[in-house]
Parts: sequence; C-alpha cells; structure tokens
Amino acid sequence: AQVNVSLTGLIQEPLWEEKPLAQINEMLRQRGLTMTAGEFEDLSHRLVIGQRFLDAIIVLNVALKQYPESSILYALSGDVLFDLGRFEASAQSYQQALKFDPENEKLKAAIRMVQSAKEKQLRPVTEQLP
Repeated sequence: AQVNVSLTGLIQEPLWEEKPLAQINEMLRQRGLTMTAGEFEDLSHRLVIGQRFLDAIIVLNVALKQYPESSILYALSGDVLFDLGRFEASAQSYQQALKFDPENEKLKAAIRMVQSAKEKQLRPVTEQLP
C-alpha cells in the first residue's frame, strides 16, 4: 500500500532540488510518497527559482495528471511556459485554469498578457521599434 507522507524528509536532504529530476522521481518512488497539489506546486516553484524551467514543466505535467482540476497548477504551468516563450502553450494552460476558476481576474489578465506577447512576437521587428 502506498503511504501518503509529506515531502518534509525529502526536502530536508541537502540540495535535493539540485538533483536531476530522474533522481528526485526515484527517491519519491522508493519512499512510496504521494504528493499533494500544494507539494507539487512547492516543488515546481523551487525548480523555477533554481532556473530549472523544463524540469518544472515535467513536474507540473505529472501533477496535472493527478490533479486535473487544479487551477493553481494550470496557472503555474502557464507562468513557466510564458517564461520559456511558449506563448501558445501558456495561453492554453491559462485557459484551462480559467475553466476551473472562471472569476479569477489574474488569470484573465495573464491571458491578455500572453495575447499581447504573441502579437508582438508576430509583428516585424521594424514595427516594434519606438
């Protein structure tokens, strides 16, 4: 049987967030840990802080398979994808988040921000000059 344990023990290991993602996954598997949506969010934030954006996306994809109705995880995915310049995927993540939290004004603003970034990206460089 799988035991639901918090990540406290794992997080206290020295420099755990600097370990390769495969090693983190193996540590979780060996310990039989399950993660809450909040723990996935925390791990993703730590990876982003460590400039490990692609690892954060992988973690968020795993998290969203377990918590497919988490607007917070979709929003965080949108944030990371935006930072990577993946505007279309970012917009899709924000739209998914909005589906589960339709009154969230920050999500609506994020969608407008992505649309603006996409438009600037598509315009010729000469039109973007001041």
